[in-house]
Amino acid sequence: MTTIPCALCHEMRPLLNSHFLPAALYKNLLDPNGPIKNMIVSNGAIASEESKQVSQPLLCQDCEILFQKGGESWVLARRLMPDGKFPLRDMLKAATPAQTARNGDIVYEAASIPGISPEQLVYFAASIFWRGAVADWKLPTGEYKRLGLAPPLLEALRKYLLGEQPFPSDVAILLHVSAATEPIQTAFPPYPINGEGQGFHFYVPGMLFTLLIGQGSLLPASLAHHPNRLAISSAGDDFMHKAGVRHVAKSQPTKKLKKKLR
Repeated sequence: MTTIPCALCHEMRPLLNSHFLPAALYKNLLDPNGPIKNMIVSNGAIASEESKQVSQPLLCQDCEILFQKGGESWVLARRLMPDGKFPLRDMLKAATPAQTARNGDIVYEAASIPGISPEQLVYFAASIFWRGAVADWKLPTGEYKRLGLAPPLLEALRKYLLGEQPFPSDVAILLHVSAATEPIQTAFPPYPINGEGQGFHFYVPGMLFTLLIGQGSLLPASLAHHPNRLAISSAGDDFMHKAGVRHVAKSQPTKKLKKKLR
């Protein structure tokens, strides 16, 4: 363990090896029975098979537990599973939608659906965006430079995650739950939308989370504000096909990976 200030509570405590994306998500990216057993990663130029998970000393044990209880455990238990089961989507489909949007999105008000916790979903999303903004990370494909969140917003997210203040009132969290019959089993860390600094998104199997700053017109669609809206939508699937699958397709596989792709 490393003894330096915890990035969240700022206390001088031994740090655990904290994951960028939760360790359980890596189970979705593995295929123990296939020719390519580990995950395929790409930087847009080279694609390779990797087994190493992205982590570094960041949080103390108390803050790790806070993240787990605040949202991580709840969300991971209801995510798209490696076997294709998707508890969160099943819960939504069993509920009455609030509306069907013009683009075909089926919109729900999470606050009115028994068993769904918008607080846990928002906390999970905020914890991932915060991790992407508070530190640089070493990915298998190269260095991940931290997100450019303004210091006041980064501090507001930190205090929210510690339970010291509410979620920022001018920040929207959007959640699009996959509408695909077989959603893509992949993950994508937080990145700016269109290279700008007012919006960011990340993808975990079956769910696209988006953070928008100062977009007042979108607050009624926000998971983080009453009535806590979210949607079953093709947005995440479209995003991964465009940004993820195409990203890998443009990459040159390593010699080791090329042999397995034959």
